[in-house]
Amino acid sequence: RDAVLRAQTVTLIHSLTALQRIASMTGTTSSPGLIRLGELLDSPPVSRLTSPMGLLVRNRFVHYEMNDPRILPDLTKPLCGLVQQVFPGQTWQSLSRDVTDVTERAANLISHWSP
Repeated sequence: RDAVLRAQTVTLIHSLTALQRIASMTGTTSSPGLIRLGELLDSPPVSRLTSPMGLLVRNRFVHYEMNDPRILPDLTKPLCGLVQQVFPGQTWQSLSRDVTDVTERAANLISHWSP
């Protein structure tokens, strides 16, 4: 389950980064699709996932070295407690829910895109 969540999280963060670039390239255009995209990108889970700490999690999930001394692994927790260390108050389960929810919302937005 940890490997699946890592793959889902990395894929989602890459997708959100691409969507952020698309949103930034459109300037002040305010089509219904772009308004919904802005709402998605401004949501708390997306803000967490694309924050510097979210990118730290992404880097760790693709096996980059974790060299932040503030992050202390806890081998008794899923993902070695990385989620709790990086996002205080969050858990493996809450990250999984966020990833599933945001993935579904982004997929729905893209599949029903209207200019």
